[in-house]
Amino acid sequence: MRILLLCWATVMMPGLLPNTSVAEPVWKKHVLQPANKTTGNVNTVVANDWNHDGHVDVIASFNGAVLLLPGPEWKKHIVLYKFIDPRSGQPAKRGCIHSTLMDVDGDGDLDFCGSNQTVFWLECPDQPLTDTWTYRTVDDQIKGTHCLIIGDVDGNGKMDLIANSGRGPDQTDFPFSLTWQQIPANPRKAKAWQRHVFADRDAPGGSHYTGFGDVNGDGRPDICCAAKGGEKFPDGRWFAWWQQPEKLGKPWIRHLLAKDQVGATNIQPVDLNNDGILDFAATRGHGKGVLWFQGPDFKLIEIDPDIEGPHCLALADMDQDNDVDIVTCGHTTSGLAVWYENNGAGKFLRHLVGTNQGSYDVRTVDMDADGDLDILIAGHFSNNLLWYENPLDPQPKVKSFLAQADHLALSHSFSAGTLADHFDQQHFTHWSVKQGVLTGTPAPQEKWQGGHGKVPALQVNHSFHNAIIQTRFLLDQARSVKLVINASNPKHGKYHLFRVTVTPKSLVISKDPDPGADNRDKLTLATTELQIAPAQWHTLTAELVNQQVLVHIDGKFLTAARHEKLNVRKSSFKFGMAGPVARLDDIRLYHAKPNPLP
Repeated sequence: MRILLLCWATVMMPGLLPNTSVAEPVWKKHVLQPANKTTGNVNTVVANDWNHDGHVDVIASFNGAVLLLPGPEWKKHIVLYKFIDPRSGQPAKRGCIHSTLMDVDGDGDLDFCGSNQTVFWLECPDQPLTDTWTYRTVDDQIKGTHCLIIGDVDGNGKMDLIANSGRGPDQTDFPFSLTWQQIPANPRKAKAWQRHVFADRDAPGGSHYTGFGDVNGDGRPDICCAAKGGEKFPDGRWFAWWQQPEKLGKPWIRHLLAKDQVGATNIQPVDLNNDGILDFAATRGHGKGVLWFQGPDFKLIEIDPDIEGPHCLALADMDQDNDVDIVTCGHTTSGLAVWYENNGAGKFLRHLVGTNQGSYDVRTVDMDADGDLDILIAGHFSNNLLWYENPLDPQPKVKSFLAQADHLALSHSFSAGTLADHFDQQHFTHWSVKQGVLTGTPAPQEKWQGGHGKVPALQVNHSFHNAIIQTRFLLDQARSVKLVINASNPKHGKYHLFRVTVTPKSLVISKDPDPGADNRDKLTLATTELQIAPAQWHTLTAELVNQQVLVHIDGKFLTAARHEKLNVRKSSFKFGMAGPVARLDDIRLYHAKPNPLP
């Protein structure tokens, strides 16, 4: 095997940079669900820390059910929902074809959305490892939903669900179509979500996976898709994107990127060559090849035309060099798991991760909390569930004073050009990634409600107790940047716990009013005078340990505060910037513990 690996590593594939390395580093394989204990294919997997213990948990669908595997061992299987075969009334053997995570009910935790004959969601309960996950329907009229992703389609600050309806008119009233699904006002009681068909019979030929992003830079997100084609799926074999109109309800414009693409399956918008213009990364999962379309003209460039059946696609910075790399895996049992190292200019070097492994779904997740992204795979024809451990050296620890970083729980440099599932745009404000920087603008004036909407606001849904939160910010024309820490309780729901406000001349830590209190005034806990340049990037770090908080800018201007009511579990955190444009980058959260006394 070692000889085979060395020979493979020196072969120059068409469209790739030559690999001059002596040998590839080994990606250790960790099997969570073996094939001999699985019935049916394993088509989808997602990950999150649902029980807030600092370890990544996994939800996958196999053996006719949706199951939660708590980390860090992933040995226990908690059945969240079991499917029943409608024809026989017996337990089904197959599971979901795809899934995603979404805070459907706005309670601060991530619910599970899946597709298995119908599109549904499972509500995450307060005790996710012991309480019941309630099943509810999203849409049982669309059929052939091969992909579920989320994005704020209408710009109202709330995530929507994007789902295709790939079957023909003999099986659904919405054949060969693409939809976005709007969460109803009361999702727990609604019988279905509000369906918006934006590609009406305009996506024939076995539509597969979709992508989301502002392709043409008009401030409105667009949606792309691919269709595999073939004898049973005529009019397929294409990659295309749909341009959102200026007004909701108007027709979306279809732009064909390429036709005669045998087995086209995956496509996502992303800036691959760091020129500030969105490109598309794509695969032919029912054929051969990984490719990209270079914007703005979307010239097709083959990256690896020979890889067999790459039926999944993830975009992430795998080597921490601040550009977007590509991850995929063949779907048959002889498939190759690979990642393509980007040189920052859209030239790629292929690296082998694993052999004889199939996949229908791949996610990049830091499974072992060592600061780099690992590769989580739903094994499809391999009938297994596993992850490959990234051999990259861990990131250096964050500089801290009060807290000691335990492990890196969130890290976003925005090099992929998109927002992760746990980012929630607030109060109709708009956030997008421009040239690798997270950029926010206020809501339209007609959407302002009191002070909400005037300030670009972005919430990160992640629960923690003690933590170190860090981000880079550029004030420029903004008057201030705020970091707001949220908590929740059963009686009042989510509430603001405390906030940090930074201007060019001051840093203020203030506690928000207790939920339900008559006095709505904020309590100032600490103030420090600053002198920072608005036109330069700065790093804001907040260390939270029990009832204490320590905030510093660029490792200086240390500002400490204490209040007994800060010693609670936090449900999320939020950034806001008072000004016409907000710019943030490198948002990280480390779960932490108190620094040991000297």
